[in-house]
Amino acid sequence: MKNILLGILAFASVFLVSCNNSKAENTQIAVAKFTTGDIVPHDQVCMVNNAYMGKKQLEVQHDGKTYYGCCENC
Repeated sequence: MKNILLGILAFASVFLVSCNNSKAENTQIAVAKFTTGDIVPHDQVCMVNNAYMGKKQLEVQHDGKTYYGCCENC
């Protein structure tokens, strides 16, 4: 009976320790130096969702014009 309790205790402690060792996500938040109504650089705006992304986007050439997309599917 003592061995069963020790086994359950060992399993529970390993389970609880493994749940607490997750890494924190490293997300970068774009620091906006622009306010509402300001004109932002065209190369930092996604052409699909028309949103300011805070960093240079992928260039897409079409009919002699340059468009900017935030992902490969744009």
